[in-house]
Parts: sequence; C-alpha cells; structure tokens
Amino acid sequence: MKGSGILKQIPLGIMMSILISTHTHAEFFQDDKFKIDLRNFYFERTFSNPQSHDLGSWSQSINALYQSGYTDTAIQMGTDFSLRYAFRLNDKNEQLSDTNFPYDTQDNKLKESYGKYGVTLKFKYKDTELKVGELNPKNPIVFIDTSRQLPTSYAGVMLESKEIKNLNINMGRITHINARNDDQYEKLSLLRSGPRYESDGLNFIGLDYKFSEYFSGSYWFGQLEDIYQQNYLGLAYTKQFEQSKWLCCTKI
Repeated sequence: MKGSGILKQIPLGIMMSILISTHTHAEFFQDDKFKIDLRNFYFERTFSNPQSHDLGSWSQSINALYQSGYTDTAIQMGTDFSLRYAFRLNDKNEQLSDTNFPYDTQDNKLKESYGKYGVTLKFKYKDTELKVGELNPKNPIVFIDTSRQLPTSYAGVMLESKEIKNLNINMGRITHINARNDDQYEKLSLLRSGPRYESDGLNFIGLDYKFSEYFSGSYWFGQLEDIYQQNYLGLAYTKQFEQSKWLCCTKI
C-alpha cells in the first residue's frame, strides 16, 4: 500500500509547528543547521549479451536538509526536514526502467522528474534520543542506499541511548520504505522473483560496547515480521601507528 508513510508525516509537521509557535526557545534556532546539496549523476549499465538492452540516465538533483536545535525544556524537542528533487537531463534509454528514476507504466518510460520529502520529530532526555518520522539509519540491520540519484529513506521510530558508560544501545521499528527510485512510501517487502511478500515492520535492537581504547564489540538483532530474522556479531580492534590506522574485525 503506497503513500501511507508520507501521510503519517503530515500531522507530525503540523504538530511541530504548533510546538514552535507556542514555545519560543532560542536554542531551537541558534543550534540549527541548513544545507543544500547539488548532485549531477550519470548512471549507465551496459550488457555483453546482445539480447539485453543498456540502461541508464543523466540527471541533476537538489537536496535541501534542515536540522533544528533542541528546546530548553526538561524533555528537549526538535525537528528535521528534508526536501529532495531530481530531474533527467537526457532521454537516452528512457523506455527502460533503470532503478534510478521512477518508471511510468502508462507512458512506458522513465519519469522526467520526481521528488520526496521527510519530517522527523526528535526528543532528547540527557543522553537518550528518540526520533519519529523519516529515518536514515546506518547500522548492520538496516542501511540507507545512496547508490542512485536520490537516497532511500524509511519511516518509523528509533531510539538511541548512551546513558551507560561505554555502551551504545539502539532500538527501533521501521514500517515503511521510500525506495531510491520512488516518490512514495510503501510497506517493506522481500525482493525476489514470484509472489510479493510484505511485512508490517522491521524491529531491531543493537548493542555496541567499547571494552578498551582499542577493542570493541557489537551485537545486533533484526526481525522482518513474517519473513526473516537476522543476527550480527562484530568484534573490532583498532590501533594507531603514527599517521596510519590499522583495523581488524570479525563479523558473523
């Protein structure tokens, strides 16, 4: 079911606007960050098999990203916004889906342009932070894909806590995905040939512990409901040799 992830973000943005208008907090704006990224992207995939058609496109994107500071309340509050837009610069291979731009099945060609946006509410208490809305996770269980013009993003809730010394705890639930070549959110699913297997959500928890200055370990668990479970175990040893760094790690 497409679109539900975006619809869930609309009331979040309205809620945050009300919070800002009724509570004026200097830190919210003093510590904010805003940036615009421009990306010119040429993507081409050629095949040696003469029966296969080459894929690819040339495009330009504009990415506007805003990160607020936090209010000075007991439970600190903030909000992040993202607005992304991409357009094609040529019509080469536009009749074939290239996994870079959305494909219009009615016109049988790549769309000329597309965009996506996200809203994230964030709450912070001491060294614990909760994020609700658009998520851009980078961990062993789930990771955003930046290999195409516009990145993948997710919708859900994620908590990170550093209350315990040397221990970083992460947990969350992701319910929808906005794929790299799509402008709408949809449920998570298993990518395979044949029937489409959808899931109501991905649950995960991760523990990262620093045993010493050089040695650290990680354990992560993920469950894509009704589809699969995943375990990750990592050990890392890092040693600095003058100007170079040596890293050794084991992952299971």
